[in-house]
Amino acid sequence: MNTTIKKKAALIELGGSHAECLYAQISFLHHAQYEVHVICNRHLWPLLERMEGITGHQLHDIDASSKSRMRAVRAIKTYLRQHGIQRAVINTTEATGIRELALGLLFRKISLTGLVHNARKLNKGFTLRKLTGLKMKKFFVLNDAQLPHIHPPKGATVRSFYPAFFPQPGPLPAGEGPAPKAPGECWVCIPGSIELGRRDYPALLDQLEKQGLPANMKLIFLGGYDPEQATLRHSNLAMQLGRLPFQDQLVTFAPGLVPQPVFDAWLRQADAILPLLHPGVDKFAEYHTTRISGAYNLSFGYRIPLLMEDSFASWEDLRRHAVFYQAAELVALLHKLAANPALLREKAAGIATDPKFSFETQCQRYLALVEQ
Repeated sequence: MNTTIKKKAALIELGGSHAECLYAQISFLHHAQYEVHVICNRHLWPLLERMEGITGHQLHDIDASSKSRMRAVRAIKTYLRQHGIQRAVINTTEATGIRELALGLLFRKISLTGLVHNARKLNKGFTLRKLTGLKMKKFFVLNDAQLPHIHPPKGATVRSFYPAFFPQPGPLPAGEGPAPKAPGECWVCIPGSIELGRRDYPALLDQLEKQGLPANMKLIFLGGYDPEQATLRHSNLAMQLGRLPFQDQLVTFAPGLVPQPVFDAWLRQADAILPLLHPGVDKFAEYHTTRISGAYNLSFGYRIPLLMEDSFASWEDLRRHAVFYQAAELVALLHKLAANPALLREKAAGIATDPKFSFETQCQRYLALVEQ
């Protein structure tokens, strides 16, 4: 009789976002022959339900009330017990409710590992260090360059892995994908909703007004854009974007999330990814030390080079695989790349052949800590 105990793991996301980090983890655990259970906010499930390797799931509608939060924690504890889950990975350790869940599992025989998206919390966050950390002793950050800036609590282990692997998208809605890319065109994607503060749109738009955009280049603002809201919050942003004379070279999308198949179809044809992280944007100091942009893993996963402001040259992955510029010379760089795209092709080839970004390497990194 076969008495082998089936390995079981749960991935838990209560923060309502960061589904992009779940894709790789599901694949890693499935590859390692785990029975994979997903516990997440209900609105995230459509992004995950088509993925191979998910054995079971539990969905939650969590509002701001403590009653809602505690109801979810009780349901999760019951699910973990009923399914004999031995390991759980928290996809957003900073999320509301994780402290209560960790304390509720304090005397349960279950291994907890947490992804920390703002690694500054490992240095100064009382809740994470002193309360959640009573049970959770293993933490992931999402880039090697963050590790020197982290001073974890005594007894904690912090490692890094790169969730830079994405599922095959669902069917592309009719008429919503990009037209075929014309020969010689250069596409630059700016992922994320158009919001002032997180990205330095003023620097880009000011320079575009003065210097124009190369005729063979498209800028793809790959996120939701609501001109009315942009006007209400940041009057100049919508006005500047709308008055640029080369509107046929600018691609924007409706408000809300861009459907994953549409996002994927545009990104796969891109030549470069532009995070627009410049000195002066919100939390720039954290992005320089303890945070990452989601654009990084899109770059590594889709094999598309990043265009990065000079301050980030100290990050090893970026130093090797990105193209750098001074903030005041961003559009000058766009003109240079449009005229000579060989540099982008060279950088893309470097990403594609770097063993660090292989599935095998990152899967091993991930499992080494989860199974510790």
